[in-house]
Parts: sequence; C-alpha cells; structure tokens
Amino acid sequence: RMNRSQQPRALALFTDRDDQRAAMDTYLTRLSEGTGHEHPGVLSFYGVGGVGKSALRQKGLADFRTKLALDMYNIRPFAIAEVDLDSDSVSLDSPVAQILGRVRTALSKAGITTPLFDYLYLVWWTDEYPDQAISLKRSHDQGLVAGLLDVADLVGNLTKTFGGDLPSVATAQGLHKLFPRIGEWFHKSRARQRFDGLPKAWSQRERTERMAAMLGLDLLNAIEHTPQTAICLVIDGFERVQSRESRRDGQWALAMLVAEVLRSDESLPPPDGKPLRGRIGFMIFGREKLRWAELYGRERVRTNWKQQLEDHAELLGLVEADANWFLVEKAASWERDQSRPNVAELIERHIEAILQITAECLPGRPPSFLPYYLDLAVELIRDNADGFTPDMLGETPAELEQRFLRSLEPHQRRALQTLAVALEFDRETFEFLIGDGASGFIAGYKGADFPSLVGEHGSFVNPTGGRPGFYRFHRHMQASLLASLQLEEETSRAREILLALLGRLAIQMKFDRPADFALVQETAYSAAFDLMREHEAKGLLDSETAVEQALAFEAPFESVQVVSLRRPTLEWTETVAQRTLGGDHPMTLAARGNMAKFTGQAGEPAAARDLFRALLIDQERVLAPNHPAMLTTRNNLAAFTGEAGEPAAARDLFHTLLPDQELMLGQDHPDTLTTRGNIAACTGEAGKPAAARDLFRDLLPDQELVLGPDHPDTLATRNNIAHFTGQAGEPATARDLSRTLLPDQERVLGPDHPD
Repeated sequence: RMNRSQQPRALALFTDRDDQRAAMDTYLTRLSEGTGHEHPGVLSFYGVGGVGKSALRQKGLADFRTKLALDMYNIRPFAIAEVDLDSDSVSLDSPVAQILGRVRTALSKAGITTPLFDYLYLVWWTDEYPDQAISLKRSHDQGLVAGLLDVADLVGNLTKTFGGDLPSVATAQGLHKLFPRIGEWFHKSRARQRFDGLPKAWSQRERTERMAAMLGLDLLNAIEHTPQTAICLVIDGFERVQSRESRRDGQWALAMLVAEVLRSDESLPPPDGKPLRGRIGFMIFGREKLRWAELYGRERVRTNWKQQLEDHAELLGLVEADANWFLVEKAASWERDQSRPNVAELIERHIEAILQITAECLPGRPPSFLPYYLDLAVELIRDNADGFTPDMLGETPAELEQRFLRSLEPHQRRALQTLAVALEFDRETFEFLIGDGASGFIAGYKGADFPSLVGEHGSFVNPTGGRPGFYRFHRHMQASLLASLQLEEETSRAREILLALLGRLAIQMKFDRPADFALVQETAYSAAFDLMREHEAKGLLDSETAVEQALAFEAPFESVQVVSLRRPTLEWTETVAQRTLGGDHPMTLAARGNMAKFTGQAGEPAAARDLFRALLIDQERVLAPNHPAMLTTRNNLAAFTGEAGEPAAARDLFHTLLPDQELMLGQDHPDTLTTRGNIAACTGEAGKPAAARDLFRDLLPDQELVLGPDHPDTLATRNNIAHFTGQAGEPATARDLSRTLLPDQERVLGPDHPD
C-alpha cells in the first residue's frame, strides 16, 4: 500500500458551528464583565470523535482573542488556560496529581500563579519520591515530566513568590524545608479556613484529595489580587478521564476544582463588589454529557450541578451537504489528480450508498456523518476498484470497518493487529516487533516500512497527542483489530506479542537504587499496567497471568513510594485476584499484603495495621504454619502497630515473632537482627530508654559481625545507642557517641544524607 499522507481526509473538514461559537463568545464576554455568577458556571460541548470539537475550541477561542485585541478600550486582562487531555499518557486511571499538574501548567502558561497548589504538590512530591535527588538549576519551561510537574520549575516559582535563593541540588526529604516562611503564609491563607493543620501533617491520600480544592482557591486568590482579571479554564479531550462511577479519580478532581470556585460566596471590595467567581469560568469538551449531577451531588459541601451546567451542546458529525461536498470535491477530485478516474467515477456514482452506510441517525435529529467512516469507504472503493459494487460496503458502519480490514493484504492486516496489541506504538516498538527479539511478529516488513504502514492517515491511524513519534489507532479501528484476534490461533499469537511487550517493559523498569527511579521506569511501569488492564478486561490476557505479572512488576518498587502511580495498580491487582482467583489463592493473599504495606507507607499506619491483622487471620487458615509469608505479615503488623502510636503493643508483637524467626531463618539472619532492633526501638518509645540502650548495645556486635561495621543498619544502631543514652539521662556520653559516629556516617552515607 502506498503512502497516502497527502490525500484529503474528511477529518480535516469542519462544519462551521455558528451557534456554538456564539455561545462561547457570550460565555467569555460574561466572564470579562464579571457577571459569570449570574449564569451557569460550566459550558459543555460533547460529541463522538471526529465531529469538530477541537476545531470548535480552537476557532472559538481564536475569534474571542481577536475580538479582545481589536477592542482598544478594553484593558482588562483575560487568562485562557487550555488543557488538552487527548494524550495517551492520560487515562481513567491517571493519578489525580498528574491530571491537576496538567491544569496547573496550563494556568502557569496563561500567567496565573498557583502558590497554594504548588506548596501542597511540593510536600506531596517529597513523600512520593523520598529518595529522589533533583537538579534545580535547569530550564523552567518544561511543563510536565511523565505527566508530573517539573519540580525544578515549581520550586523556582515558589522561590520567586516567597523570596530566597534557589539551591543547585536538593533531595526530596529536604525540599519543603527550603521555604521556612511558607508554613506561616499558609496558616494565614484562605486554605487554612478549609483544612486543619499544614500539608506536611496530612497523609498522602489527604494531600491528593485536597489538591483540587487548593487549585480552586488559587483561582479565587488570583481574582482577589488582580480584580479586573478574568480566567477561563478550557479542557478538551475530557473523555480520557470521564467515568460512569463516583470515585476519587481525575474526573472527580476536576469536578471538585470547579466546585471549589462555584461554591465561593466571596466578593471583591467596593466599588466593584462583584463575586470573585463571576470572573472564573470553565469550558469542557468531551464525547459524552457530564454526569456530575448524578455522581457528585452528595459531596460534603453540595453543588447544584444541574443549575451550574450550561445546557449541553451536542456536536454531531458532518452535515450531509459537507459529507457530499467532501466526496465529490475532495476525494473524487484527488483520485483524478492521481490518474485514477475510474476510482473517482465510482465514488461519484455511489455517493448515496456511501452516505447511507456512514450515516449516524439519532431520533429526532438529521443524519450526521463521521469523517472516519467516510475515509474508510473511500479506501475500500480504491482498493477494490476493479470489481467494486455497493454491497461491498456492508450495511452498518461496523461492517464497513470489518470489510475494510478483510480487504487489506494479509501481511498488512497482521501488522495492524500486532500494533493494536501494543495499544500505542512508535518506530522502536515497531522494530522490536519485527526483530529477532520478539520472534518476528510482524512478518514481511522492514524498519524502513514504518512510515508507509502508519502513513499519518488522519483516519484509522493518528499521532498521539503530546508524545511525538507515537501513534494510536482510531478507537473504532482499535476495537475491530482486537476483535479480529478472537480466533484461537490469532489469540495465541496475540498473547505471545503481549508477553513480549511486557518483558521489554520489565527490562526498562529496572533500577538499582530508589534514587535511580526516574522517567524511564515510571513510563514503563505505567505502560505495562495499561497493557495488562486493557487486555485482561478484553480477555486477551487471562486473569491469573495478569495477576502474576502484576506481582512481579510490583516487587522492585517496594522501596519507591510513588503513591499516585502505585495505588491504582495495587488496587487493580487485588480486585482482579479476588474476583478471578478467589480470596484464598496465594497470589490474592500476596496482593493484599502489597496493598496493606503500601497503605502504611502512604501515611495511614492504623489502616495498614488493620489490613495486616485481617490478612494474618486468612493466612493462618490457608497457609502452612510458620510459612515465610506469615512471618512477613507478622513483622509488618508489628511495625505498623508501632507507627500507629502503640509502641508497647508493637514491642510485644515483635517479641512473639523473634523466636519463630530464629527457628525458621536463624539467629544471624538480617531479618532476625532487624526484629531485635525493632524490639529495642519500641522499648524506648514505650518509655524505657535505658532498657532500649542496653538492647541496642547487645545487638551492635552481632550486626558488626554479620553485616559489617559500615552497613547502614549498623550505623543506625550506633545512632540509636547514642539517642537512648541521652534519653536515659547521660547527655554528655550521648554527645561523645554521636561525635564518634559522625565521621563514619559522612564517609559511608555522604555529608548531605538526612541521618
């Protein structure tokens, strides 16, 4: 098949929508005048892919900007922040921080500062990546990194807001300490009226759930500080995060951001006196109506969504006149220019049949025509020009799609099926799938053939927004390609492809130390779970293999917090295991253990304690006595009991665990030594510092013998001896012990290590 990237595509045709453009102009004008509060706060447009939503957004906003520029008497600033979620780095499971990070970047580009959100995000980031070092002397115009904010840019902006010098390098543990004045400022901000305490005292879940409110409060602050400003947040591609259920996800976060503004009853001081929210608006473009009224009507502070949502404007496909014009003036004309008059004549002769098969007919509406199906019909006619008859188009759009696939050369159809398994793909993915490393899943192609295969058709293969060089099939074509793999022999091949792709991602995920976890590992982790979620749901990957792969991928990440990235995958793994394998399956128990430990690491020790307590009961019923998994659970139960504020109870649990570890693992096993250290620490925290000191003294020689004098655990024990010596009433001795310890810590851990 030839490269047809220059041929006309129906997707490029935009039916001019005067009514919708007028609605946009009226809405934005109200905001400019400060009267947005007198009308619904959200303007929404919806329609299936390829009906001109993005073109409407671009044209409507461009017209309004031109109108402002031509009005020489209007000096009021208007900030229009545009967020395009039509990117494959955004999905229903995308972390809240990632979605709101995109919004914050758009606001920043529009000139709106967001210090409340930036501060909260920074504190969240320090717990999300506790071992990550970051260079702060870098370009501050890089926007998102793997969907997360560029922390260097964020720290730079906060430094400008509150003063101070920008350090060259910082670690996650110390970033929020760079700004001693932020806490005092935050205490006096309007955010303090909404939430108790400072962000550093909140759990990671609380920080994530409060990000949307902080961003909303930043918008209100912006109007208060520059009263003549108007702000409109425009979100395109909303279908990427739109779900049909109420959960703490990206859709919920965006709804809560909007709600925070719409709920506000604050006004500017006289002589203006207008409500702050009168100059803040929201415009949303997606494939379906917003369901916020039914999903979020029971929030703690209610919002009357039915009143606040402007009448939804449904955008249909091309009108019949435009579809007919495209077929005659564009498609047929181009075929004649390519010296194929027979194809042009077929298109013109069978326009009625083409329109009938590509029409979308809704009750009470005139027919509309999706550009995607018009393009497929033209392709099918061209490829079968010698013997084409109208019945070759089929009777429904879905049948047209299937017949188009069957008309392809076998090797091309096989290539498209293979790439569909990858969900999204670039040249490297293509070359991996044709190479020896994957046993040549795409036969008959060379690496140089990738442009001709993809072709940037604008119909069934489209560039991926926000990821240069990546492509994805049109959603209808993607579904058809995967459906064509349902035959047993095709399904078997597709599973081999999927496992090869997962193996490739597993290699990309590897890292030696938590500090080495970076963009490459994060991207691979997300991509792997996207593949497993999608194909497990569609039946291409059996559930047991999916859970097994998920547990294997999760293992290296225990030392990396990455709460927003890991929480959805851990929840998914446990849910799939419970649903398909049963509660007593070892992998289900392992998934529950991962979720429990993660919960504790994310700042919820009491919840983790309860999860481990329930897990231990089931493990004792299902597993053999003293199974290694139970030793791990008992250890974690004791640890999070202590972190939940019960050191005496934790000490007793560790005491009970120690003999079983000595029996199963041996007295010199590192885990056994760790438990002895935990007993000592809990003893001290329970109010017996002298006893703790003595226990640590007894432990130290064994650690030096087994682990070595420079092992971090050995150094930690020396530090604890000094600490509890001071607590036991011997400060001078504790000082001398710390002085002796410091050179060894600096030599082994480095002078900037938090310890």
